[in-house]
Amino acid sequence: MKDFHLSYTDFMLVQPSDNTIRDWNPSLGRACTADDFRPDFYSSPKSSWNKSVTEVFVESFLDADTFSSHDVAAVRRAFGARLKSLRRSMNVARMSHSDYLDLQAKARRDERKRTMPMGSHADNWQLFSRRINAAIELPELAGEHVHILQRLGVDGMSTDESDHELIGTGIPQFRIRKKGWRDERLGVWLRKFDALHRFRRFAPIRRAGPGAQPRIRLISNVSSTRPPVPGLPFNAYNANWLQHLPSWGATDLEVDSRRYCFQFNPQAEHVVLENSGRLDTIGHYP
Repeated sequence: MKDFHLSYTDFMLVQPSDNTIRDWNPSLGRACTADDFRPDFYSSPKSSWNKSVTEVFVESFLDADTFSSHDVAAVRRAFGARLKSLRRSMNVARMSHSDYLDLQAKARRDERKRTMPMGSHADNWQLFSRRINAAIELPELAGEHVHILQRLGVDGMSTDESDHELIGTGIPQFRIRKKGWRDERLGVWLRKFDALHRFRRFAPIRRAGPGAQPRIRLISNVSSTRPPVPGLPFNAYNANWLQHLPSWGATDLEVDSRRYCFQFNPQAEHVVLENSGRLDTIGHYP
């Protein structure tokens, strides 16, 4: 959610004083009340004061019984995300125009760094890279979907969890961690890009060349804890998950109200079928 309409003064009307925060004794009660709600915008959601404020919010939210969700942990996480958003908005509200432009430039640099493969993020980056390269290099089959893949980005891809097992072939087996926020049909659509990648990489020789060792990726019920990707078309999100999202969480998500057609043309569907791993003779795919 963009709170640029809030002035710095608006934030300061709620911000507790330094003395109030310093003199507060957690053993004597909460940092504030629901009627006199005072988050500390200068500190992180993990500060002692804001942890107490979070509990006040959670209790008030659940007591209101306005929403059907009673998942305390989910409400706590959502408020933490909301508080981070408000902190960013406050910083923007008090900075000059030139400072704001500098902040935007830094955000773009950080985004470029974020999409580079590092550590456990490397697998997601490689998966994203294979899929978007398949769309770019096979424009007649999937070129129209390049822009939505870019919006999904690395964080829109599934993550793997090793089973630490072999399946009798010397090939590692991995479980795909389910993204609860993502519509299941989106996952099916994304996996079709893997078939296009195999077609692009192996056709017409129909056998794997040099490169990383293959591995088996199996769909599982294990959930991913990574946050959802904001700004996607509404049908990219799980409808039930979206329905139970608190109002501020849905606003921060900035869902695009336009529906996207997550479908391939008939020619692409034919290629996907022939390279699905069931009808193809290559065998196990990465």
